[in-house]
Amino acid sequence: MDSPVIPDDLLLEIFLRLPTPADLIRASAACVSFRRLVADRSFLRCFRKLHAPPLLGFLDQRGFNPAIPPHPSAPAASAVALAADFSFTFLPSPASHWSVRDVRDGRVLLDRPRRYGGGEGGGALFEEIVVCDPLYQQYHTRRMEFSIAERPLGVRGFHSSANMAIMEVGEGMTGIFVLLHGLNEHDTFSPSAHDRFCLRYTIQQRISGGNSTQWQMAKAISMASPYSFIGSIGRHLLLYQCGTSSIKAGCFTLDVKTFKLERVCASGPMLKTHAYCNFPPSILSSPTVSKW
Repeated sequence: MDSPVIPDDLLLEIFLRLPTPADLIRASAACVSFRRLVADRSFLRCFRKLHAPPLLGFLDQRGFNPAIPPHPSAPAASAVALAADFSFTFLPSPASHWSVRDVRDGRVLLDRPRRYGGGEGGGALFEEIVVCDPLYQQYHTRRMEFSIAERPLGVRGFHSSANMAIMEVGEGMTGIFVLLHGLNEHDTFSPSAHDRFCLRYTIQQRISGGNSTQWQMAKAISMASPYSFIGSIGRHLLLYQCGTSSIKAGCFTLDVKTFKLERVCASGPMLKTHAYCNFPPSILSSPTVSKW
């Protein structure tokens, strides 16, 4: 007896629930009909909406620092490092004048001074801004509008030199993570506690029955060695460790739900570093900006 044919709509639901992009790529290689379903643009939009692109490494002015083994994104990061142009030679020349300002979903925001007067000594009047896709080497410089997010109010009790990161922690709540150095057993700063490091996690919660919010301490974690914040993405904090006798220098992620620390890549001290997340070159990746 022949096996019953699985309807396409049921197959699509199964494919949407595959846990990783790599699993989807392997499924699409099984047969022509699977490939046809997976390569459909509407299906790929749904899959990308449900599955955030993986963290592949970090991007700064020196270039791309890909994830390395044993990080699960290492193979994809290696493929992107070979395929993408992180020197931005496809942008209006000279490419060396462009500075990376932010990275989101495979797109990179850069700027450079726009000169006036056409002669020597002309100062920078405005910043020229461009959004580009280094994987597909496309960009646009259309008019863009930006908004500025104010720092949350009501935060008290943090040392002025604290290393701070702000991120959404789910259910519409904002979390503040503060790396503190030199706290003694009374939770105050002391020169004798120079080798103690702590991560404080505070959540902004809405007061029951009203529209106001308040900050509440959620967790305090002792850290074995000093880290500094690079930023945050999804449910992960991005940290840099300068290296100790027991830990190699590099970039790490910290899952704010499980507080699992995972090494991503090895690199020297980096300023203005940005996490790069994208799908590797495959049917899942597509240009994120159009040529201008």
